[in-house]
Amino acid sequence: MSQPPPPPPPPPPATEQPAAAPSRRRRGAGRIVALIAGGLLVLLGIGLLGAGGLAVWADRTQRDAAGYVTTDSHRYDTRTYALTVEGVDFGGRGVHVLYPRSILDKLRIRVAPFAGNSPLFLGIAPASDVARYLAGVRRAAVSDFSDTTVGPTSAGGPPPGPPGDQGFWDVQSSGTGARAITWPVRTGRWSVVVMNADGSAGIDVEASVGARVPSLLWVSIGLLVAGALVLAGGALLLWLGLRGPRGAPTGPVPPPPPPAA
Repeated sequence: MSQPPPPPPPPPPATEQPAAAPSRRRRGAGRIVALIAGGLLVLLGIGLLGAGGLAVWADRTQRDAAGYVTTDSHRYDTRTYALTVEGVDFGGRGVHVLYPRSILDKLRIRVAPFAGNSPLFLGIAPASDVARYLAGVRRAAVSDFSDTTVGPTSAGGPPPGPPGDQGFWDVQSSGTGARAITWPVRTGRWSVVVMNADGSAGIDVEASVGARVPSLLWVSIGLLVAGALVLAGGALLLWLGLRGPRGAPTGPVPPPPPPAA
């Protein structure tokens, strides 16, 4: 009598695939990177949109009849011999990169006595010439005429002579009452100097600066478009990071079916 065939071996126990956990970890790291990058891009996009909106506002509301975007007038009162804005670089390099020669056309600077009618001097010259002329002269500096803060006063004495007698000025104006100069922007480092016409101490003036920026509207449009694109990219990354992958396995992989008998 023949023996019955032995029963088939039992299927192996179900085990979790070892690659599932590392795969989930990689997906989690990718989501974190997407969230961080998306957040940074959103912040950058908001900043670009804000800058573009500010440029549009300045172009539409702050231009005068001559086409200059002008700051408000500010008072500057110093007991020194000179009030200066020194070393502005119109080559678009260094700390004054906000003043690129390729964007600005002309500058217009106005000063007027705050009280009295003492003759004033206003001039622009190469920074190196101004530094030599005012070496050892007690003076005060501002970053620009849109800033109301007068910097620390340098020690020293009076200038070697009245400013109007110097021959290095690129453009200048002197006399009683309000003074104004218009200067076609040139590449290089330049300084603006306000003094009493006779070189005496004690300066109390109101000053403002205006600039003709023919491409301001196009610059503002470029900032708005760039801001919108960057903001959209950041929002997309945030959405992908928060959403996560679809249909990702969340448990052990089911075992294969047992072989047929």
